[in-house]
Amino acid sequence: MRSPQTVLETLRKHAQKAHYQYERLYRNLYNPQLYLLAYQNLYANKGSTTAGADGATLSGMSLKRIESLIKKLRDRSYQPHPARRQYIPKKSGNGLRPLGIPAADDKLVQEAVRMILESIYEPTFQSTSHGFRPGKSCHTALSQIQKTFTGVSWFVEGDIKGCYDHISHDWLIKHIPMDKSVLKQFLKAGFVFRDELFPTDAGTPQGGIISPILANLTLDGMQKVLSDHFDLSAKGEVSAFVHNKSKVNLVRYADDFIVTAATKEIAEELRRFKISADFYHAGLKSEDKNRKQQSWKEDHCRVIVATNAFGMGIDKPDVRLVIHLDLPNSPEEYYQEAGRAGRDGLQAYAVILYANADKVKLEKRIRDMFPEREFISRVYEALGNFLQVAVGSGMNSVFDFNLNTFCKTFKFPILPTFNALKILEQAQYIEFTEEVESLSRVMITVQRDELYKLQTDDSEKEELLQCLLRSYTGLFADYVFIQEDLLSRRSGISPQEVYENLIYFSKQHILHYIPQKRTPFIIYTTPREDLKYLSIPRNVYEERKERFSHRIHSMLEYVLHDKKCRTQILLNYFGETFNRECRLCDICLQQKSGELTSGDFSRIEKEIYKLLQADKCSLDTIIARIPFSQEKIVETLRFLCDEQFVQVKDGLYYI
Repeated sequence: MRSPQTVLETLRKHAQKAHYQYERLYRNLYNPQLYLLAYQNLYANKGSTTAGADGATLSGMSLKRIESLIKKLRDRSYQPHPARRQYIPKKSGNGLRPLGIPAADDKLVQEAVRMILESIYEPTFQSTSHGFRPGKSCHTALSQIQKTFTGVSWFVEGDIKGCYDHISHDWLIKHIPMDKSVLKQFLKAGFVFRDELFPTDAGTPQGGIISPILANLTLDGMQKVLSDHFDLSAKGEVSAFVHNKSKVNLVRYADDFIVTAATKEIAEELRRFKISADFYHAGLKSEDKNRKQQSWKEDHCRVIVATNAFGMGIDKPDVRLVIHLDLPNSPEEYYQEAGRAGRDGLQAYAVILYANADKVKLEKRIRDMFPEREFISRVYEALGNFLQVAVGSGMNSVFDFNLNTFCKTFKFPILPTFNALKILEQAQYIEFTEEVESLSRVMITVQRDELYKLQTDDSEKEELLQCLLRSYTGLFADYVFIQEDLLSRRSGISPQEVYENLIYFSKQHILHYIPQKRTPFIIYTTPREDLKYLSIPRNVYEERKERFSHRIHSMLEYVLHDKKCRTQILLNYFGETFNRECRLCDICLQQKSGELTSGDFSRIEKEIYKLLQADKCSLDTIIARIPFSQEKIVETLRFLCDEQFVQVKDGLYYI
């Protein structure tokens, strides 16, 4: 039996061939290794532990169970269960949205089918589709919009109402290359709600694993419709040889899409500056963080674009400029971040780029950090439903928790939801652990007699296998949690070699190895409360919100003040007295220039640059050609020269 990776890769290669005819694809569903891979994929999701209409979960997965499932598929006795229907609140708060929970075995079969279909169609899907595809997301959709939707002034936003519920079964059965009977059974299985069976005559399975890819297959022709009416390529993109006069572009995420159309052509080239730069943010691998930090510290990289995750504990003395594109949450944060510039005692600058919209964004952080009490209650109630914890129970229970899945299920915004969970943690209702290591799992996939007959010339591998058998029981029946460091100590093999050898055994189909993963957890520290008894103490909510709001508004005061020295504002915030002006901040420099306002300065600066880009100029020429008073021009020019933005030699100014 070929490995599933080989099978899927072969299908991907066939997909590259135009008009290739797939024959007897259903035979791949008889491969036990494919279901082990499917189980590995499902295990990574919280939903794998949720019981379906049959009451079963995937937690008791074994080869015997898989072989029984394959036997049913072979003799055509396999019959999908109806999905268990639940209703969850819509994001708007108006009405409920249906959610289907498939039976455990049906999840496994659907995941196997999904991998096969993905291998066949992923190479041919149009690049403008971004929903439920590997390597694609809402972020890639936004990136494509940013890169390609230029020169347009009209955007048409579309959403196909009830898309998943109305896809034609006849079309799917006719066009999807899989076992027609199995597909038809999935489509017609229906759902159970309050012990009543409801048949389905259209649409994809609600909550079904195969539903997203079936929807993508159905909607993949939208670009073709546009290409038939406009000068577009077959993939829905502007042809390299045909000018797209209508500026028609399409980006689709699931059943949501945007189409552009232009009323006016914009022909403007953006100048690209060749400046070495890199990025840094939370979530990067440790080795990537270290590499980026070292490159910057050694001056191989001039510019780091970073969140405030960068720079903690990093001491680079010759930083000349710190620029804030976003306002920090407090003067404390700003002072610490701006203080990274000029640690060598030489002249350096800290700059805040501010727009009116930043005030709105900063004030929104207060609402995101401290969502309304009613929203916190909704999150608590939804959490209990999501984890299937009854009122009065759940104390000390531990649950795998995926924040993205939770928010998607209940249509909650991620950031306020995250902070609502943190407030509930502060109130001691739950513990929300963002990342915890979960143990690795192993199941031996060959028969006991076959394993004992197995011979290997590698004594290291032989020793590890014997150590595994001595250390753990039940390996032939189900997945067993293991500790690689324990196996390392008992076998005398390094942890890395233990890992590599387990991977080797897995590839040889001797066992199936699922390495450890980082998993968020929710722990109920008290029994689940009835919502009417939920109480968030004032010191947890109101008092903390007041302190956070004070810091936010102090930051805004620092930025918005246009009369007082900024150094004085900052030091006064920290309780220090500083009576003299710093003579270095923008306020002081503006006052130093007499009546020269920031607006006048900007306009004069632009005129000076325009003149000097053409040729060197004398002071008299500059004064004569710029419609401002001589005093203001001289003050502006003096400042530009002091800061070395403009040079002067032999009475001629230049840049």
